[in-house]
Formats: sequence, structure tokens, C-alpha cells
Amino acid sequence: MKGYCQRRNCRRLVWLDFLQSLQSYDDLLFVKINQQWTTPFLNDFFSLITNFHHTDLFIYFVAPIILFVWWFKFRTQMFAALLALAIMILVADTICYRGIKSVTHKERPFLNSSLNAQVRVGYKPKSSSFPSNHAVNCFAIATLLTWYYPWLGVVFYLIAGLVGYSRIYVGVHYPSDVIAGACIGVLIAAAVIRIVYNRIEPLKPQYRVRTKRRGLRSVAKS
Repeated sequence: MKGYCQRRNCRRLVWLDFLQSLQSYDDLLFVKINQQWTTPFLNDFFSLITNFHHTDLFIYFVAPIILFVWWFKFRTQMFAALLALAIMILVADTICYRGIKSVTHKERPFLNSSLNAQVRVGYKPKSSSFPSNHAVNCFAIATLLTWYYPWLGVVFYLIAGLVGYSRIYVGVHYPSDVIAGACIGVLIAAAVIRIVYNRIEPLKPQYRVRTKRRGLRSVAKS
């Protein structure tokens, strides 16, 4: 019995040491991104894109252009994709913000005085730092849109990655928060696609293929 307790305590100490090492690397990478790998241009760039979806520029200019091009180029499945996108955001945001964040209670990096975090947004979030809600939503959206438009997948994930990186750069998240958020977002999207969307015919992607007799026609992805 004594030997078992000793082995158990030993494993516990090893696990705690491992977690402390991870936190040390997390702190180090945060300082690099937030304070050392910076320029005046990047300060403005990442401060803008971290909440770009809330700006007037996006709402009144960028979003209408995206919707117009989307309708002009891919109108056959635009409404199905928009509905799937709305459901995905609701599911991902609920799981992350209402679920995971409510039990993790991890402090934001700007609350750690030893890090001297530089906050480059006009607010300081009060919710749990883990995971990054922006990363969860952006990578869930990127995964869903890649399912519909696989040839644009690199663009979708690049945008999601920039938003995730911006959350570290502006000082409101640790790197581990963003990495975990990205993984959670991809997993949520993959699960919803497999369990729900694949079973609803109108929500399946429609691809245009060329046939010998009828020319171009739309087919659903199986």
C-alpha cells in the first residue's frame, strides 16, 4: 500500500512538473509574440483584424461585397451554406463560451503582472482565457466553408490563423488558448458535418460537373 502511494505521488509530481513546463513555454511564446515580434504596422494590422467583423468597414463595405460575389459565383448553394454557417456558429459559440469557458476560469495574460502584457485593444475581456472563442469560431467556420468550397480551403484557414494569432498579439490570450481553440473548432465542425449536415440533403455541397449529354449539372457531395 505504501509503495502504491509513493508511485501515485511520483506520477502526480511528474504531471505537475510537465504542466509547469508547458506554462513556462506558453509564457515565453506569449512574450515573444506580444512584445518582441512587433512593428508599428503589425500593431495596427492585428488590432484591426482581431475584431474586424465588428467594424463599420466590414459591416457596410466588405460583407456586402462578399455576399454579392458569393451570390454571383456560387448562388446554387449560397443559402444552404449560409444556413449551415449560422447553425455552426451557434453550436461552436455555445459549446465554447457557455460551456468550456464557464468551467476553466483561466486568467487572461494581462492579469499576470510578471508578463507585462501589452493590450492593443480598447477593452479587457473578463471571461476565461481558455480557450479562445475567436479561434473556436473562426476554425469551425473555416472547416465548414472548406467542406463547401475545398479549393478555397487555404484561404479560409489562413484567415482563421491570422485572427487566432491576433488574439495573442493584442495581449488577450495565451498561445495555448488559441491552439486549443483551433483544435476544438475543427473538431466541432467535423462532428456537426458528419453527424448532422451529411444526413440533410439540402445542406450538402453542390458541385458542378460536366456530362457528355447535358453539359454542366449540380451534384451533391456524398
